[in-house]
Amino acid sequence: MDDFKKELKRLGDIEFSRIKSKYRSKVDKRGNISSAANNLKVFGDALKETTDNITSIANKLYPKMGVDKESATKVLKERIEKYMAEIKNLSGF
Repeated sequence: MDDFKKELKRLGDIEFSRIKSKYRSKVDKRGNISSAANNLKVFGDALKETTDNITSIANKLYPKMGVDKESATKVLKERIEKYMAEIKNLSGF
């Protein structure tokens, strides 16, 4: 289980770094209503891409490492919550 957690973190961090770079330039820092709407869209898009990609990694990884689906889901949820907090800070919410 610990190996799965470490490997998901390692691969997830690599993927999340790529996603952060992609969306960082799309954040609008002007502070008006249209920039807030734009940043909300950026937040949603980044969160969806992160969730989809990290879930895909976990789905490929957990059977190979002998981890049951419930444990893998718990670890995945923890990872996504951490990435969600980072995306929230990045987008200014």
